[in-house]
Amino acid sequence: MPATKFYRGKPRRNQEGVAAVEFALVIIVFLLVVFGILEFARALYMINTLAEVTRRAAHSAANISFKDDDALDLARKHAVFDDVDGALPFGVPITYRNIRIEYLKLRYKSPELEIITSAALPTCPARNRLNCMKDPNSTTETCIRAVQARICQEGQNGDTCTPVQYQTIFPLISLPISLPTSLTTVPAETLGYRTGDIPCP
Repeated sequence: MPATKFYRGKPRRNQEGVAAVEFALVIIVFLLVVFGILEFARALYMINTLAEVTRRAAHSAANISFKDDDALDLARKHAVFDDVDGALPFGVPITYRNIRIEYLKLRYKSPELEIITSAALPTCPARNRLNCMKDPNSTTETCIRAVQARICQEGQNGDTCTPVQYQTIFPLISLPISLPTSLTTVPAETLGYRTGDIPCP
């Protein structure tokens, strides 16, 4: 029986480069999945970390004079774990400037707290302590009862607190979410008062 001869011809030209195209399609999907997982994990990290950031800021501000802007800025930087630049690690766009520290008083004839405007703050920590000892519910002399910290868009004042929009680090991924304001409220402590301080006018 004659041996069968197998003829191996040249590959067809339309098959050239198919492996490269398939690899390109697969790698794009693979990278999208990987980057998506990384972005989702980073978003969860930021949501959890911002709660700790406001907690640290509020507790620090409860013992710092509300008239000492430099000390409050340093407390904000410490709260975001960066005493130099004040940027949250792996947390763009959050910086210490996004931390808003506010002081609260008891609403007149109500157990609810309300924000004290900057113009209505006591003149110094010693004056605040005296006001609280005289009448913590006075409508004429403000008594700071609590301190709160929250994450807001930079440059906002008053009651407006617009959440910061999440920014992705990979341009191919889009997560249209707002970061939580992560409000933390703590009782006012020394507010920078030291024993023997004389109340200012």
